[in-house]
Amino acid sequence: MGQVQSKSLDLILHFRSQFLITLFVLLNLPLFSSSMQSNAFTFYAIIGVNVLLGLFAIATRKRVHFPSEGIPFRRILPLIIQGTVQSSVFIYIILMTRSSETQSLVLSRIPLIFYQLIFAFIFDYLFIISRGKVYFPEFYVIPMVMSINLFLWFSDNYFIFHLVLIVLGILIKTYVVRNEGNGKSSNIFNPSFIALTLCAFFVIMFNLHTHIYDIEIATIYDRTPGFDIFVLCAGCFTLWLPNSYVESIGAYCAIMFVDYLSETFFGYRLLYRLAGGSVMVAIMLGITDPKTSPHSKPGKFFFGAAFGCSVILINFMMYLFNTAVHDYYSKILSIPILNIFTKKFDEWFGSLFQFELNYYASRIVAILIFGTIFFFTYPRLEKETQPTLIHVLADQVRTEAGFSPVIAKH
Repeated sequence: MGQVQSKSLDLILHFRSQFLITLFVLLNLPLFSSSMQSNAFTFYAIIGVNVLLGLFAIATRKRVHFPSEGIPFRRILPLIIQGTVQSSVFIYIILMTRSSETQSLVLSRIPLIFYQLIFAFIFDYLFIISRGKVYFPEFYVIPMVMSINLFLWFSDNYFIFHLVLIVLGILIKTYVVRNEGNGKSSNIFNPSFIALTLCAFFVIMFNLHTHIYDIEIATIYDRTPGFDIFVLCAGCFTLWLPNSYVESIGAYCAIMFVDYLSETFFGYRLLYRLAGGSVMVAIMLGITDPKTSPHSKPGKFFFGAAFGCSVILINFMMYLFNTAVHDYYSKILSIPILNIFTKKFDEWFGSLFQFELNYYASRIVAILIFGTIFFFTYPRLEKETQPTLIHVLADQVRTEAGFSPVIAKH
């Protein structure tokens, strides 16, 4: 019996070694890309990070905590699909953009995103086994890394902060949890968006916009032909397994409804390009994490509607006090705030209406409803307007209150 256990241990150790060696080889591949080599500081900083990860791996070399059972494919499939669809956003931009400058910028980010993915896998693995836990590759790091990169890129000199956000997301996912009883717990925050929110807070408070690409990403989304339609289709595909369409429908309808009221009663459109570009990305690929959103259908709908309204409110508050801040950050700041009240949405709205459809019918009906609403509102979605109601109201409030924005546009 002892010989069998010894052989099993040797096999696990061998698998662990092969697993880590493969990841470390992949981790170093981006170092040969022009994106890494064009900036000496980033290049040597990444080498330093790789050395630290190697030392971390050596320190945990005797910990062999792999699951004894196989990985249930159905459990990780939604995460793999979500990460793949998020990746397709960058591919679509590269193929469809009319700007060679945009294409070059997005292409230069690909090796950096690849590095982040491998770094996230290695750190997640080493962090789990260092705590004496069983390592179970849930692949959540794929959508986490892709979500961060859909909304924020650090400039080359500050690329290392991408890794800080990844580590922060993993730590928050691990330690900031809600007790569900019976020894179970669940995530309070979407890991990628709580990290993005903390980053966005510092960017806004200390005016650090020169160190990141934020308005540039928003502009890329706005000016890529057919981007909104692509995100709708991609989102409908990735939402099939978790059946999270209702949140997206609620968010989209809330923004469109308030925009209609705004134009009808005040004569101004609500937002610049309304739910276009980055708002559409947040609606289809940001608020729909099944682990940090309500479980009931009514709860999901009102959770999405609250997201749409919070985007409007945060846009107004940011422009009121800081006209230099692009409304881009409202989508990021809204999600963690709503995550805190996830359970409350089920308590408040979960029993409002109940309907049950089978697996396919529920998803097909949701897609048809969303597609119909999108088709009839698309002309409003594409229309660019200046000024917006948010800007007009904020300017009026400042004039009547007699104060100036903390930071004004240059």
